[in-house]
Amino acid sequence: MRVSLLSIGPIKSVAFVLLAWAVSAQASVITTGDVDPGGAATQPDPWDLRDFLFVGKTGTGTLTAEAGGVVSGTTGFIGYEAGATGEATVTGADAQWNNSRKLYVGRNGDGTLNVELGGVVSNTFGYLGYSSDSTGIATITGVGSEWDNSVQLEVGKFGSGTLNVEAGGGVSTRIGYLGYEPGSTGEATVSGA
Repeated sequence: MRVSLLSIGPIKSVAFVLLAWAVSAQASVITTGDVDPGGAATQPDPWDLRDFLFVGKTGTGTLTAEAGGVVSGTTGFIGYEAGATGEATVTGADAQWNNSRKLYVGRNGDGTLNVELGGVVSNTFGYLGYSSDSTGIATITGVGSEWDNSVQLEVGKFGSGTLNVEAGGGVSTRIGYLGYEPGSTGEATVSGA
């Protein structure tokens, strides 16, 4: 967008700049690098995929859902293939990532999930470090931050899983495992108020 601010006067110029800033500040779902679908872009909000979302499918990718940003689909993968690295951050009031089925943090590669400042992530089954060479790390921190696994959470399925719950964050599940299969590693730390 190209606008000459001199032609609309100083007071209107300030109002225009503030309006342009407010519109750009509303971009609340952002992806970078290897994300499928979507690629590196500012995504629609809400971003309803109705299918799989890969953050770091074969390379390195990130997903950020900021205050008010909503992402939904059936199954999420963070760090899908061996050698891939993915990181997802859900941060701020009303930020959400909702998966109707599963969320893999480190499916075959390395995955990191950050839920902060009142963000919420939900799924039925959650996995940290799913395959033998994978690593999954999740940090849920701050009052109102929540990771809801409605059926089961496995911290270290076949690989290495680490769960950190801090400073008023919450994790819920009906069934939870640390180090599910032989040779896996599962660690959970709960600290703070």
